[in-house]
Amino acid sequence: MFPGALQIFQNALQSGDQESAKKFIRDLNIAWASKSVEVDLATLSKDNLSTSLVPEDIYSQPQAGIPVALQATGNGNCLYNSASLILCGNEQRSHYLRVLVAEELYFNAEFYANHEIFKVTEGHSGIPESVLFPVALSKDGDRILTAGGSQADAVKAEAIAGCKDKNWSCLLHLMALASVLRRPIHSLYPNVQFRFRTLLHNVLKPRLSALNDEMANPVHILWSRGGNLDSGPQAWYVPNHFVPVTWLPPQAPEQVPVSTTSREANRSGSKQGSILSFFKSSPGAPELKGIDNSTDQSRSKTAEKRTAKRAELDEGKQPPPKSAVKRKLLPHWKEEFPWVVFHENLNNMTCEICCSVPELAGKSDFLTGSCTFKKETLQKHGVSGPHLRARDGLLAKQKPLKEAPIAQSLQKGKKAVEEQNRNEMAVKINTAYFIAKEELPFSKFGPILSLQKKNGLNINLTYANDNSCATLVSLVSSVITDQLASAVNDGSKYLSIMIDGATDSSGIENETVHCRFVKDGQPVNRLVGHKPVAHGHAQGLLETVNGAFSDVGIGQWKEKLVGMGSDGASVNIGKKGGVTALLRREVPHVIDFHCLPHRLELALLEMQKSCKLVSTIYDVLQLSWKTYHFSPKSMRELQSIGTELGVNVLKPTQVRGTRWLPHISRALKVLVTPGKDGSGQYSIVVYHMDHLSTTSKNADIKGRAKFVAEKMRSVEFAAFCHFLADMFAIIAKLSLKMQRNDLILPVAVSSIRETVANVESLKTFNVANGHLQRFLNMVEESKVADEVEFQGHTLHGSLDGTLKRGSVRTSSFQSSKEEAIELCLTGLTERFGNLLSCEAETSQPSSYGVTEVINDLLVFNVDAWPNNVKDLVAFGNDKIERLTDWFRMLIEKAGCNVALIPEEWLSLKVQVNSGFRDKDYESLWQTMLTKMPYKQDYQNVLHLVKILLVLPISAAQCERAVSAQNRIKSNLRVNLGSSTLEDLIRVSAEGPPVSEYDPMPTVDKWFTRNREAGERQRRPMFQRLSKLK
Repeated sequence: MFPGALQIFQNALQSGDQESAKKFIRDLNIAWASKSVEVDLATLSKDNLSTSLVPEDIYSQPQAGIPVALQATGNGNCLYNSASLILCGNEQRSHYLRVLVAEELYFNAEFYANHEIFKVTEGHSGIPESVLFPVALSKDGDRILTAGGSQADAVKAEAIAGCKDKNWSCLLHLMALASVLRRPIHSLYPNVQFRFRTLLHNVLKPRLSALNDEMANPVHILWSRGGNLDSGPQAWYVPNHFVPVTWLPPQAPEQVPVSTTSREANRSGSKQGSILSFFKSSPGAPELKGIDNSTDQSRSKTAEKRTAKRAELDEGKQPPPKSAVKRKLLPHWKEEFPWVVFHENLNNMTCEICCSVPELAGKSDFLTGSCTFKKETLQKHGVSGPHLRARDGLLAKQKPLKEAPIAQSLQKGKKAVEEQNRNEMAVKINTAYFIAKEELPFSKFGPILSLQKKNGLNINLTYANDNSCATLVSLVSSVITDQLASAVNDGSKYLSIMIDGATDSSGIENETVHCRFVKDGQPVNRLVGHKPVAHGHAQGLLETVNGAFSDVGIGQWKEKLVGMGSDGASVNIGKKGGVTALLRREVPHVIDFHCLPHRLELALLEMQKSCKLVSTIYDVLQLSWKTYHFSPKSMRELQSIGTELGVNVLKPTQVRGTRWLPHISRALKVLVTPGKDGSGQYSIVVYHMDHLSTTSKNADIKGRAKFVAEKMRSVEFAAFCHFLADMFAIIAKLSLKMQRNDLILPVAVSSIRETVANVESLKTFNVANGHLQRFLNMVEESKVADEVEFQGHTLHGSLDGTLKRGSVRTSSFQSSKEEAIELCLTGLTERFGNLLSCEAETSQPSSYGVTEVINDLLVFNVDAWPNNVKDLVAFGNDKIERLTDWFRMLIEKAGCNVALIPEEWLSLKVQVNSGFRDKDYESLWQTMLTKMPYKQDYQNVLHLVKILLVLPISAAQCERAVSAQNRIKSNLRVNLGSSTLEDLIRVSAEGPPVSEYDPMPTVDKWFTRNREAGERQRRPMFQRLSKLK
């Protein structure tokens, strides 16, 4: 029954259903399994091989008696079998303990990922925690850690893997077992030369202890072997078995039956060295990934040549108790080995030479501390390769008084080779950067290098394939992300995020994450990540954002968070279940901001739908684009007509499906702008549409051409095209300004008000020398007998409307113009009303929220400050007070003294009013934030200015990243990986121009290899023997 229960519990953990997992444990009701009962351990079978492996330093423990290892079944559950033997004298609880250990690990993953044993071991041995933690894992956790998962993720992977019956265990399971038993576990590791023995031979304290003395009643478990020892020269000690160790009185071992394993080992006929001969060898560092294993059934067939001591053990006789002899370094050894250093407090010895240059000393125990106090050990280390390399390296660092000429020449030659290698890699990195910046495929890397070699550049073609190009681009991207992490972690106290989603050509949904922070007194937007989304709901998007920040090394970003900008999708800014709502649970002051350029596009949608003439113009422009986009023949004919009439024909652009107003403004401008001789693209399109309406054999094209020609021959249509060209030019100017990365809120509000005023003025005045004014002047000049000539065509109809049957006149051009203006103003007011309606109010709002915070931040709009000093003194004081209360926790954490803000606010107003009225917003706040004495005198109130600067009012940078994604991951490159795509977008969107790019930081990173990660030495000049001539 229980293996099935294990599978159920494992499935619940794998699916992330924590509630079901907890309920399963409650229903199982197996908490009793960790309770001990009174049992006589002296009656259990003894494991002689394991007893001989018990380390000598355990004999100094205060327990009465002699340590004896007990026999535990080696079926993959040996850790839990050992614990069960100690608790109840049999192995019936092993499965229950396995479940409890898995539960403990999974629900307390952060505790075990940062267990105190790693810090303590680092303090004793000097080995970093990042190196120690993988030693505590099995292959399951190591796979997650290697793939880029966090340490907590690796712990959870161990918990899930531990739910499988007969699955091997590791040090993490020992740690959790101590917490399950609520008793400390003495992890015993044989006294072998192993770099990580200080970690494995340790005391594991429980997370919670039921006893007043958390070190009372410990459990001893030995890292043993099932089977024989390999006692050959240079043999490794690799544990594959856990056994319990107990203390028995001196007479007790005579009553302990000899285990079957020991008898079978005594009948073995194979030769096996003594246990002492095994420990005299020089084992290296084994790979500890899962130490449980089934007991080896093939035993040696004889033991006649065992030592007398082992023979007595096999017969059940107990040797006399060992005296606790403390070995140490003999003083006269120091004369023969002057490099040895004895640490009396740790009772170990190290090598002074190896510790001076540890990067050359390898993994010698004389780096972490050797406890083998034998002259033979010192002699072996003194002639070992790592020690000799360390000696030579140390001597090389000590410059002699006068180098010999040959030494000087060799040194110069070495420097010349190193400089040549660096220069060659700089060329290749520059080339890879060019590939990424220009969005070319990686396959172009090799041919471009070959071309440079052909042109005389002295480079070899090592690291010259597409894989190397991808690696170099990844390095370039990592340098950019390192700079980003440094700027945010060390130089910025506040940031905002901007997110946007898009699906690439392979159907993968990606989320683009940007952050906005202040650098050198100016707001900057930087790409944090472009990540695939596991789940499209709000929680999934938030996890993606968390992962993006974690991957670039920006921790605790929420502690600096001011706001989040995005489009208007409910999954982003939904009040109840959006990403902002989830963020607000952790960051109550966060401000959600709907992207201003996107708001502007939405503001004009109503005009496009409701105004008949606007809709007609959109239809005509779209049909024209469709005609010439899908028919090369029609485009050739249009260009032919233009050549005959001397008009430079431009290809019509699409107006539907595009989001940005500047595209539509350019399309109208191309259509209505006349040429030098009076003809223009308008007349060319009419001529060709007339031609298609009579000659085309396709009914669809024929009808489309007839409709377009008829509409374009209307004077009202032509006039309205010129009017829209003027009005959209005003709005496009605002849209382009809103897409700037350095835009701040006061500038945006001023631009919106200016745009509203300009659009409203169109009711009574035309744009001076604008498209409409020039058209109306031409109409007046060419008007003959109610006919209007425009670019060689006679336009029908009237600007005053057409008289229909029943004396009903259609709407005039003026009424349609006013309708369009009203619809435009209504849309702007609806979308930007909260920004346009804010005035210098002194009354306390009835409710204070995000909208009021944004309005209060406009207090830093210097153009709205009164000129009168008396009015200036009282201006904005209430708003500054409300802003201080809203952001109090955030700014106090950043080091702001909120009590000094009112005083500094008054001084700032007077200072700016008297000496900085001539500066624009950008230079004003940059001066205040970076120049002395202003940044010192107003340091507290400037915290609110920084918050204003990082407000995410435009997410246009996210749109640029999405556009880069669509260009880079085209239909021909659908197999690009997500991380590679992210690197290419980062370089393309944020890298400097190729002429300004500095490759040396990337070169430095290229030649810096991570020895702990097993990276090989870089060899840019390497050539295969087959290629050498």
